[in-house]
Amino acid sequence: MLAAFDPIVLIGPAIGVVGIAVSVYLWRRGRVRPALSYRLTSPPVVNVHREVEDRISVFYDKERVADARLLDLRVTNTGNVDISATDFEEPLSVALGTSARVLNRPRVGKTVPPELRPQVSVDRQDLVIAPLLLNAGDSFEVTVLVSELTHGDRLSLSARVAGVPKLINSGTESSQQQQTRSTVKTTQAYFMAVVSVIAVVYSLFIGPAPNDHSIVVLASGPRLCGDVLRVDANRIVVKLKDTGTLRSFSLAQTRAIRDKAC
Repeated sequence: MLAAFDPIVLIGPAIGVVGIAVSVYLWRRGRVRPALSYRLTSPPVVNVHREVEDRISVFYDKERVADARLLDLRVTNTGNVDISATDFEEPLSVALGTSARVLNRPRVGKTVPPELRPQVSVDRQDLVIAPLLLNAGDSFEVTVLVSELTHGDRLSLSARVAGVPKLINSGTESSQQQQTRSTVKTTQAYFMAVVSVIAVVYSLFIGPAPNDHSIVVLASGPRLCGDVLRVDANRIVVKLKDTGTLRSFSLAQTRAIRDKAC
């Protein structure tokens, strides 16, 4: 057929389809959100000031110590997907400092669920938690008594976990802030989806209606405006817009047909 197709009519639907695809991607990205959060405190249990350290001695299991801090660590899977043991390239660890002395064996406190069994050890001056399965919402606590803890107020938990760009320190970033960012991303995705659907519907059903008539360009030069009623291997039949009369031309007499162009 000689009719020319105008690609402009596809711009609106194409934009809408792209927008929907982007919205689905953002929604899925926001829905799958691995995250690990921790809270780490080290309040002093005993601390002897320099002014009286030559007059006061503190002993732990018959061993003299200058001070003692109770390091309390809580780790929680605050994401919405599970983290398996194989996701850990490096274990969870806390660097205690070169001068730190661990006074007792690390103790696992409350765990959620109760059957969670984290394996905790001390490697030189590092507190280490072996890789383990943490389902969404799982958490555990570890406490250990440490003397001469370096930078006790600035300790941090480190690890390398697949899908987790960084560990979240809940002491500096509240869970409410995390939820707010997640809600904003989800809202943006839904908004884009709605706008895209509206664009598609408008382009296909509501937008300006195209002209029903076509231009038939004859080989001799004149242009006729009307409805193309029939096109076959030999002839083309046109109902003229102005007079309503029927005109028939051989294909040799017709140079081009432009649909809906009048």
